Amino acid sequence: MIHKTIQDRQRQREAMEAKMERRRKEAEVRRKETERRFKANDCHRKWLNEKSQQIKQKKNNERRKKEEWEKMTELQEGDFVVPGDCVGPSTRHSPGKGVYNRGNTFYASLCGRITLKSESSGTHIVSVESCCRSVVVPEKGSVVLCKVVSVTQSYAKVLILSVNNLPLLEHLKGIIRKEEIRSTEKDTVNVFMSYHPRDIVRARVLSLGESQLYTLSTAENELGVIFATSEQNGQMIPINWSEMQCTLTGVKERRKVAKVINAVPIN
Repeated sequence: MIHKTIQDRQRQREAMEAKMERRRKEAEVRRKETERRFKANDCHRKWLNEKSQQIKQKKNNERRKKEEWEKMTELQEGDFVVPGDCVGPSTRHSPGKGVYNRGNTFYASLCGRITLKSESSGTHIVSVESCCRSVVVPEKGSVVLCKVVSVTQSYAKVLILSVNNLPLLEHLKGIIRKEEIRSTEKDTVNVFMSYHPRDIVRARVLSLGESQLYTLSTAENELGVIFATSEQNGQMIPINWSEMQCTLTGVKERRKVAKVINAVPIN
């Protein structure tokens, strides 16, 4: 009986020790797992710090290189450029005439010199002022000033001096046919009583006709003779829509006059 009790206690002790050993091992495993996790977290934290430093360093390098590039590429006001030349970065200015934007950079589209204009908002507009006169070509509907060179029964020949208030480098030839002088009473129009040589006429372009002659029209109230001289070389002033008067002699002559604003006859 006593021997059996001793054996039972011994088995209980062994079971207790085995249970304690198992718990100790489990605790050791948990401790090692915790240490591994802490170590992994430390490594991850270090990696994040290193990566953040690398990104920050890369951004600083890119910003420094960009600033150096902007200083090298940005041209000064008054510098001469040709189409395709780099004018400067788009981060500092706004584009104006003769400048276009591509890839955050301004480029010149004209030959000329750089100009800077300050706005009230504080921004600066960079432009290229062309040093070449642009070629002006009359188009259908353009308003031109022309000088009468000859008159016939059917038409008046003229030289076109300007197009839309822009002077021409070379004068162009034009013609005003009898049918295009007035918008009304076309059958009774007399070319000789509408235009004289040396008259300055405001007209509208209808088309490019034969022999490189521009076909013109004055069949509007605002179109017609705006300046004329008499046979005595006196300046003529309009007195109504169909007459002008010499300031020297007072003689009246027939014209197709552009719209009269103030018509005061001379005594």
